[in-house]
Amino acid sequence: MARMNEVIKLPSNGRVYDTTELTLQNMTIAEEKFIYGSSSEKAITQILNNCILEEIDVDDLIVPDKHYALVRLRVLTYGEDYPVDIRCRNRSCGREFTHVVKLSELDVMELPESYSEPQLIELPVSKDHLKLVIPTGKRVMRYEALAKKKADRFQLNLDEVNYVYNLMISVVAVNDDELLEDELYQYIMDLSGRDSSYLKHQLSKIQVGYDTAMEVECPTCNSEIKFRLPMSTEFFRTKFND
Repeated sequence: MARMNEVIKLPSNGRVYDTTELTLQNMTIAEEKFIYGSSSEKAITQILNNCILEEIDVDDLIVPDKHYALVRLRVLTYGEDYPVDIRCRNRSCGREFTHVVKLSELDVMELPESYSEPQLIELPVSKDHLKLVIPTGKRVMRYEALAKKKADRFQLNLDEVNYVYNLMISVVAVNDDELLEDELYQYIMDLSGRDSSYLKHQLSKIQVGYDTAMEVECPTCNSEIKFRLPMSTEFFRTKFND
């Protein structure tokens, strides 16, 4: 049976690498089997690598482009309706219900023509100059592994270590110096509160890909519930009503 194809335009718009478009083909059992044999992130990578016709490693893409391809693949294979199970956070309610997200209607933010990498910022207190990039999938996986290794080695709280590494992950140079991992970790740890806040502010300004922050109204108590669209293998676990 012939597979369906779709050409997608990446939200990065070729601002961070030459790739601007990818061709997807719908999933088959050959890809679905990855869901049940790997961690979520590894399975997603395997699925996308199988379903992208171009000869690329999907983890060389920046994370927003990878997530965009993931959503488009889900729409191509299973349709745009994605049911999400939600529990109302109102203590007097607590109802569980299913909200159907229309994936094709999600807002997509594209990098503007003015964007180039690395982005250069000057911290307000130290006056240091930092070079920032949007991390690729490989960079994310590397830093996640380093954070876990550091937490295990020094018996640190993993969430606290991840907080630091999530700031490190986009910093590629300080005053034109490419710091070693431990040096960059200590540098981030020593930042003043104002410099740290400014760094987070500058990172938040780099808007690209899907806006996964969503709101839904509880059908029982009408409370507004905020949630983020899950980006995991649950994307490929479909539900039917009959």
